[in-house]
Amino acid sequence: MCDVWFSTSNGGNCQCTVECANGGKVEYNVNNACYVGGRNYVTDPRLGEFSITWTKKDSADNSPWEGEGLTTPILQVKNVGDNTPYKVSTLAKAYDTAQTCAKGLAGALNCHKGPWVCRYTIKDNRPTAEDRVKRWSCGVPLLGAKFPDKSWDAILDA
Repeated sequence: MCDVWFSTSNGGNCQCTVECANGGKVEYNVNNACYVGGRNYVTDPRLGEFSITWTKKDSADNSPWEGEGLTTPILQVKNVGDNTPYKVSTLAKAYDTAQTCAKGLAGALNCHKGPWVCRYTIKDNRPTAEDRVKRWSCGVPLLGAKFPDKSWDAILDA
């Protein structure tokens, strides 16, 4: 597995990095379609082809000076279900909810144990809702590898 890290700041300025144990960290330029509805295509020799589509901006009226960042990305990997969409924000929120539950803060029993594909990544402990930079990380299998468990299909359908 590798981590695909991506972020936006101030309503744009898209960044993407792929990090694998074998081959280290590689940064990719994904500013060519860094807007709502834009889809960035990347080819990494370890993962193959993938894309990131930005679906929303987190200001109430989409005014340019409120743009804390693009949100609700869709990650599609040719190697995973022939471009099955990762609903990144849905998956990251499910992970956050499970973490809160596991700490006993949600008051719920039987917390979901995963598997987890995507998560929010937060720098300097800033709340995601108040940060002008939005960050995510998703695990992606190497070319030729398969997800280790069929239950991941249900997570991708979340």
